Amino acid sequence: MGNSELQARLLASIGMTQASKELQDGFIDAFERMAKRRLGFYISVGFSAGEKDTVRRMRQAGMPDAEVMEWIKCQMGGWYDVLFEDVLMNLAQEAEMARAQR
Repeated sequence: MGNSELQARLLASIGMTQASKELQDGFIDAFERMAKRRLGFYISVGFSAGEKDTVRRMRQAGMPDAEVMEWIKCQMGGWYDVLFEDVLMNLAQEAEMARAQR
């Protein structure tokens, strides 16, 4: 699913397809923050103790978040973006299910 399709699904899952662009962007940002939190958990479970220590040292040294993320993505061999999209899809499904239960 393409990025714009996924964003449309996320917005539809919470009934925000007719909202202003500013409001839609805010909700997309919120979904992405939730996805990154969940993804961080999945990555920490999958990373070895040495990889976790490396990330911890990078952060303690004050390395910019973008550089730390680039290192993490490199360790995952291209799977980060796929996993991130899967987590976003799961969030959309959760929102759809919650909305259907009302």
